[in-house]
Amino acid sequence: MLYSKLEGVKACCRVLLCVLLAILAQHLSYAQEVKVQYPIEESLYPRFRDTEDKYLFGFTTGTDIGEKGERELALQTNGVFQKRSGSFSVIEQVIEYESVPTDSLMLEVAAHGQWASINNVPGLNNQNSVGFNGLSTKLTYRILERGPESSIGLSVSAEPQWLHIDGSSGTNTNSYDSTFKLLLDTEFLPARLYGAINFLYDPQRSNLANSGTWQTSSTVGVTGGLTYRVTPALAVGGGLQYYQAYDGAGFGSRTGEALYVGPNVQYQIAPNALLIAAVSVQVAGHSTSDTAPLDLVTFNRYTGFLKLAYAF
Repeated sequence: MLYSKLEGVKACCRVLLCVLLAILAQHLSYAQEVKVQYPIEESLYPRFRDTEDKYLFGFTTGTDIGEKGERELALQTNGVFQKRSGSFSVIEQVIEYESVPTDSLMLEVAAHGQWASINNVPGLNNQNSVGFNGLSTKLTYRILERGPESSIGLSVSAEPQWLHIDGSSGTNTNSYDSTFKLLLDTEFLPARLYGAINFLYDPQRSNLANSGTWQTSSTVGVTGGLTYRVTPALAVGGGLQYYQAYDGAGFGSRTGEALYVGPNVQYQIAPNALLIAAVSVQVAGHSTSDTAPLDLVTFNRYTGFLKLAYAF
């Protein structure tokens, strides 16, 4: 019964994603004849243009990278919560610096810190710790800009990182991974309703607790989101994320899967500043090491983030 329900949810998600992809494909068949105009006062919002959508979709990333020469400083707080039993909370604080040296390339560097509070979770040590977590960088290359010549945006990104603390267990580690993404987005209603899809692959190699034993794992996933611009400054939306976890860098042995859904919001609090928030809850999943519903071994029940971005 549980398996059939999970398959039903996955089938619905596949249908929704197929519908969105079909609309994206339809948009590829024509180019916009007139550049979209929106009743927004450019003098009040000079940095974050109406069509720039990289943060609009919460856990899904838009293809826009900003204007050439633009720089950005951002603070982001990420949180993951709840395992099968016990108390589990991990909060990560990230400080990011971003620059756009060309019309097609965005570069980002970031430093990570983490606080973990874990008690009475089977298989994990009790702890309450805080410390420096690691470093990361991100490169995004825009292949196709959404605009008068194309209603579809297309970008690719790579985000290598080194982490000192494992986000799933809170234990010390040496972990190296790189998340590769293919990004697609479009406007369903000019300057009002936006949609995006990401496809991702994240191989990881880690040495938990500096044990000397290296483990290789990987995650693949697809995420999607729809966001409606309510006012020039406020946009609200929702999205879904589906992930599969594997032992090894390939797709040989699947260890679990999880489906998340949740809302997101973006608000322009000042001419050069954005506030972004998103929350997702796991609504379906399965772990090969646990017969209970949901995958709360590899993944968590709740995840969310809050981000403040300032362009200069």
